[in-house]
Amino acid sequence: MTELIVKVENTTMLDELLTAIGMLKGVVEVKAKKLHKTGLDRALDDVRSGNLYTVDSIDELINECKP
Repeated sequence: MTELIVKVENTTMLDELLTAIGMLKGVVEVKAKKLHKTGLDRALDDVRSGNLYTVDSIDELINECKP
């Protein structure tokens, strides 16, 4: 048996997609599982969206982190 993984970003048509896959010859089981983003995924999203914070030195970063 082989497993096929399909990642779907827009879930508006998820039910129809699951039904269509289930209708294919030889498909034994179709199920959906919501994946939660990891910290790395969220960090990469921040980079892509330009949500960055820059400092000139480590000392400046430490000073910014102090309450």
